[in-house]
Amino acid sequence: GGALYIQCGGAYNCSSTISVAGENGDAATGTSGNAGGGGGGSGGTILILYNSLTSDTGTYTVSGGSGGAPYGAGGAGGAGGAGQGLIGANLYF
Repeated sequence: GGALYIQCGGAYNCSSTISVAGENGDAATGTSGNAGGGGGGSGGTILILYNSLTSDTGTYTVSGGSGGAPYGAGGAGGAGGAGQGLIGANLYF
């Protein structure tokens, strides 16, 4: 994932896509035997505080990545956990 912190002292206006999603795990490879896939990365954190809101039609993504595919009879990698997001007025400006 990652982290994003925005503290807006004025009017917040967002109409874009913001993502701190985790990456997908790698698929296992090999020529013999069994191997498990890599685990997905966890989602990150978005924290946005503003003084006033003009418009917020943005899309925010904090999902975890999927696990990688196994090789042979190995197990698939586990999915990463979801992150957290908070977008709201800063009551302490």
